[in-house]
Amino acid sequence: MIKGRDDLQDRADALVDVWKRRLGLDPWEIIVKFCNMEDIEAGGEANVAVSQSLRRGIIKILWPDEYNRYETYNDDFPQDIEQTIIHELLHIPIMSFADPEKGSLEDVAVENFVEQTAKLLVSLQREDRAGMVR
Repeated sequence: MIKGRDDLQDRADALVDVWKRRLGLDPWEIIVKFCNMEDIEAGGEANVAVSQSLRRGIIKILWPDEYNRYETYNDDFPQDIEQTIIHELLHIPIMSFADPEKGSLEDVAVENFVEQTAKLLVSLQREDRAGMVR
């Protein structure tokens, strides 16, 4: 059980290590920072900034109490740190060949692809943990 912000940070760091390996991003140095709303692009719950040449990245994720302040996120859409981390990690290889203008059709398509893939990966992981995957 996650008790405080330090525990949450430790869990996020561990998830980054696991999913970096699974997604072939081992050479990358990636850190997670939990942030307040003003530190993340308006309307977002997370983002990733990278240096492709240095293979470094910073994933910023809203603190859970900040996430819960959004009117559009409620009990129907609880924050899922693991899925958010996977989502942001998936952006890293895509950024090397696609950098669409925010709000463009291409941007929406990339976001939809990344989100659906993140949901699939986390679902498979959780089914495997529960012994449902053969």
